[in-house]
Amino acid sequence: MSNNVSLGSKISKLRQQVGLSQSILAEYLGVDQSYISRVEKDQRQLNLSQLSELASLFGCTLDQLESSDDFTGNTIMMSRAEGLHLEDLKVISRVNRIVNHMTFLNGLERNIK
Repeated sequence: MSNNVSLGSKISKLRQQVGLSQSILAEYLGVDQSYISRVEKDQRQLNLSQLSELASLFGCTLDQLESSDDFTGNTIMMSRAEGLHLEDLKVISRVNRIVNHMTFLNGLERNIK
């Protein structure tokens, strides 16, 4: 059974799950902390590029992030996010993006065989 959750609630949950502050997430996305607060309350929306960056950061696909299902993300890479800086988040995002691409390619390879 799936729980229907709003995008803002999901972003808030994922952010808190890994110990990120609204401020560092805002810096990562290039917006103000107050904007992140409003996004989490579903009063504002992020653009596609920002959503894509969030999906990479949280180790999920854009579809998983935007779905109304209660998805917790692949936060293994970020289990100790407290004290991380902007550059750390960028590296984690790149690594997660590579892992997602490799997973996709492995799936294609299995389908070909």
